[in-house]
Amino acid sequence: MSGLLDGFTEIRLAKPPRLTIRDRNISFNADTGIMLGHPSAVITYVNEETRQIALKSAQPTDHNAVPIIDRRTYITLADGTAERAILRLFDLPASQPGHTAVTYIDGHHYDDLGIIIFDAKYAITRVRPNH
Repeated sequence: MSGLLDGFTEIRLAKPPRLTIRDRNISFNADTGIMLGHPSAVITYVNEETRQIALKSAQPTDHNAVPIIDRRTYITLADGTAERAILRLFDLPASQPGHTAVTYIDGHHYDDLGIIIFDAKYAITRVRPNH
């Protein structure tokens, strides 16, 4: 059968891991959770000098583990301290009446280490009108 598929490229269905900030609330796409192995908790790291965020799978009992809230299409951190540490890395635009600012970053998955790193310098912000 492999000869039949020579020259074909498999279509990648998974999206890159993505961190999204909307109205100062942080979420990660479902693929982030999939790539980390559907953890019930993560350890969140920030590097203020390089403006990077890292997530690593953890057990809920691990020191500094943050529980994950799984919403099927996205996941969130169940801890305000971790969110505030991440938000400090961004210069978010002031909210405008009738508009929502959405900032997102695609991350890089280091499969062999079980870590995803998001680099704030690659963040894209769009301001969209509310419907």
